[in-house]
Formats: sequence, structure tokens, C-alpha cells
Amino acid sequence: MTTPNTIARLARLLLALAVVVSVPLALSACGDQHGPTGQIWTCPMHPAVRQDHPGSCPICKMDLVRVDDKQSADGAIALDTRQRALAGVRTTPVVRGQLATSITAPGRVVFDETRLRDVSPRVGGWIVDVYVDQVGLVVKAGQVLLTLSSPELVQAQAEHLRAVASADEGLVRASAGRLAVLGLAPNQIEELIKRGAPFDPAPMLAPISGVVVDKDAVPGARIEAGMRLVRLAQLDRIWVEADVFTIDAGNVRVGQHAVIAAGGALQQGRVARVLPNVEGGARTARVRIDLANAAAAMRPGMVVEVEIVLGSVDALLIPAGSVVYTGPRRVVFVEQPDPSMVGGTRYLPRTVQLGRRG
Repeated sequence: MTTPNTIARLARLLLALAVVVSVPLALSACGDQHGPTGQIWTCPMHPAVRQDHPGSCPICKMDLVRVDDKQSADGAIALDTRQRALAGVRTTPVVRGQLATSITAPGRVVFDETRLRDVSPRVGGWIVDVYVDQVGLVVKAGQVLLTLSSPELVQAQAEHLRAVASADEGLVRASAGRLAVLGLAPNQIEELIKRGAPFDPAPMLAPISGVVVDKDAVPGARIEAGMRLVRLAQLDRIWVEADVFTIDAGNVRVGQHAVIAAGGALQQGRVARVLPNVEGGARTARVRIDLANAAAAMRPGMVVEVEIVLGSVDALLIPAGSVVYTGPRRVVFVEQPDPSMVGGTRYLPRTVQLGRRG
């Protein structure tokens, strides 16, 4: 017959056995998680990640792989066929070849300053009529821009008519020369002789074909000789000014080929000048590209993307994606067969110094 004391002693014995059995199980579970002493686990893509138990890489979340003591000594990573497939490892041979390099920079379209022309009177007077009354109008060479009433110009025309009537060749040449200095074109002087009377007001003609980009002429305004009344610009050639980082500007040379992308179209041009000054805020150098614009597809003020082709250099070539950036070091991995495992491969890290990107 079992007494209460006997039951209590039996319960205490079973509880003690349960504790003894559970401790080894807990220790065994801890051993399975952390691994045997001396083992190192690392990431195939980020070898700087190293720990003494399995897990996942905190950078790329890839499963860590175990390396042995030999691999830890030289920094190599060993992967079998399955691990390489899971990691998506790809290799390519290092080759020597021609590397075409270029730089990309933002730019804007501006007027070619060598193709600007100002229309200014050479005598004082008053503006009577203005036929080019707004910026943006397209004009042809010889088109009347405005009319000018000037007593000085009227007097010079009358003197020329008297010289022609006198048949004195010397006076005719002198008076015609004065009219040319005062701004009358040869065809206007011929028309004056046919007409037999001075022009008042006299027309001012467009010296070139182009677009009106500035206008200061209004009817009735009093003007002096030399005042700019109209500015014209030819758009058959334009400039593209690109803002290139100073670290790249030293490689840009006059004559290099440039590709300008704007509005879904590509234009070809050449570097015409590298300006000597640096923009203080952006720390960029300005590169000017001369561009043909016969179809007027490029308009001043447009924002474009510029690619300047620097040329080709002979170099050792590797894919940009094969470089691992670890702080100040640039590391690539060299593939070697691993005799310790079937189908195994070792990847040894090598520090490299990078050159141009192409």
C-alpha cells in the first residue's frame, strides 16, 4: 500500500529526472546553432561579414557559408556547385583591349555669339515706324526693320543728288562714300538716284537673315547714333554649353566628338572651347560645343544631356559589376578549383586599383 509520503518522494524523483534530461537537450540545440569551436561563417558576396555561427548576411540577406581554417588564412571563399548556383556567381576572364570612355553632363542651348548682329543707326533722329515689333520674329536679309527721320541723313542725300547732277565724278564718289558711312546700302543709293529725292523717313534694313532676339525700338523715340535698336541672331549654328565636373574637365580637349540628346533626338557636334573659369557654386567647368542647326531643331534655352567622347585607351578590362567596394579598398575575386571538394571552387580576393570607366 502506497502512503502519501511515498507518492511525494516519487514525484520529486520524476521532476529531477526531467530536469537532467532537458539540460543536455538544450545544450545540444545550442551546439547545433552556433557550430563547433573554430568554424567561421561568411557571406560569399561580402567577405567582410564573418561570424562563428550560421545565419544570413545583414547586407544582402544571402545564407552564410562555412569556411575552414585554410580559407580563413588567405581570405578565399569556397563554394560547391549548389552554393555557386544559389549565389548566382558568374565569372569572366580579364582581357586587354581598347576602352572607349566618355563623360555625361547636363547642358543648355545658347546663341552662337559669333552669329549675333546689332542694328544701330549711324545718325541721330526719330523713329517713325517699326515693322519688327516683337521678339521672336524671323526676318530676311534686306527686309525693312524700321524707318528713321534724320535731318543729317536728309542733307547727305541731297548733297549726293547735287553731285550726281553736276557730273563731277570726284564729288559723286565722295558723297556716295558719306552715305555709305551713314548707313545706306548700295542698292538704297542707286534707288535714291532713280527717285531724285531724299528718303525721309529712310528705311533701315536687316543686315542678315535671322531671328529678333532683342528690340529697343518704338515709334516716336528719339535716338542717337550708335544706339542698339534691334539684335538679330542666326540659328543655323548654335552653341551647347555643358557643365562638366572639374575632375573630368582635365580630360576634355578641343575637337572631341560630342553627342547631344534633346527632345528624343540626337545631334552630333564638336568641342569648340573649354572655358578657363570654374563655376563657384557647382564646382563645374563649362565646355562649349559648336553644333550645326540647319533644321532649327535646337532652340536657345533648351536643356539637353551631353555625352563627350574622350577616346580609347589600351587597358586591362573587367566588368564594373565584378568590383566589390570595401571602404578605401577595391576588391575582385580570382577563381581557382578547390581540390578539397568535388566540383568545388575557391574565390581569392585581390585588391586592385581602378582606372577609367567605359
